Amino acid sequence: MRNWHGNMVSRLLLCVVLIGASGCGRQSTQPAGPTVAFMYDAPFCGRSLIEKSIDGAVVAVDSMSSGATSRAFEVTPGDHVLGARQLRVANGATVTNYMWPDTTVSVKPGVALMRRLSLYCS
Repeated sequence: MRNWHGNMVSRLLLCVVLIGASGCGRQSTQPAGPTVAFMYDAPFCGRSLIEKSIDGAVVAVDSMSSGATSRAFEVTPGDHVLGARQLRVANGATVTNYMWPDTTVSVKPGVALMRRLSLYCS
């Protein structure tokens, strides 16, 4: 009986160690530094194709409905220029339907900033 109990404890400890070690290699899905995300605020527009940029570089093109928020994009602390435009396809070409003015923001370490993209469609 004592041998069985010792084996059981050894197996339990081995399981705990293996489970704990399996989590060591995982990377967090949350960005570590300051972040910028975009929120599309256009209640009468339906779904729209939105191109988002940071410092002039396109970071994503997503189909978004009003109230939707993009994923968070990690940035360095400091000043950044945020841009966005609503796209549409016309005669097989992607064209700008609406362009929001570029916005310069100052991002501090550890801050999660949200850029609201407001648009009124009639």
